[in-house]
Amino acid sequence: MNFRGAYVAFTADPCRNADLLKKQVQTILRQQTRFQMIRVQIRGLVALAASQPGNPDRIMDVFQGIVQQLGGPAVAQAAVAEIASTRDAARKWIGGPQ
Repeated sequence: MNFRGAYVAFTADPCRNADLLKKQVQTILRQQTRFQMIRVQIRGLVALAASQPGNPDRIMDVFQGIVQQLGGPAVAQAAVAEIASTRDAARKWIGGPQ
């Protein structure tokens, strides 16, 4: 449920639905905090990639940590596979080492 839905329920019966609104606001605040933390981590990842382009293992470790926070190990594995596939395609395209 989003804030709008909780607020509509609250306005329909403020006395009975005050706890619902309060819980929904708390949930939204927790989600916002989580997203802000992940945003900071992504900025750090971008800075790491820019400052250490020759350290792909470290960059992938940080990337996988962020992805696992977002969607768990399955998402991280899919992202790693997609990155490897894209890297291979880029190497073929530019004629680099396979």
